[in-house]
Amino acid sequence: MTDLYSFLKEVQATHKERLAIDQKEEELIAPILYDLSRMQEVYECFTTMINFYSQEPLTSIDNRRAFILIVLRLYCPRVFAGYKLSRGIRDAIADIHKCEPSLVSHNFRNLAFYYLKYVEFRAKVDNLYMAIINMISD
Repeated sequence: MTDLYSFLKEVQATHKERLAIDQKEEELIAPILYDLSRMQEVYECFTTMINFYSQEPLTSIDNRRAFILIVLRLYCPRVFAGYKLSRGIRDAIADIHKCEPSLVSHNFRNLAFYYLKYVEFRAKVDNLYMAIINMISD
């Protein structure tokens, strides 16, 4: 059994650590973009990069996954921490890709795992993401 002094110090220290972690998470999950009308601009940059650097068709599964991952990072990074997808994002992605919203949902569930596991996919996404970040920051 711990004494009261140790207990109080540990509770205070734990609370302080939790606040720091909560603040860090808030910083990490803050969106870069909020305006969904810019998603078409993001897609145009994505399309240009794919057409220039890749032999795969734009409609390939890997390209769809890459686009969804990038859009989620830009608009709703909190999904990677287990939060729900923000309203309107799934439908906007589906409209751009001309697919059913459920297809977007099925794709984004395992994207973090896929990105972390497959080095070639990760390199591709990183290059596309940096090009898009450079485009939107100009």
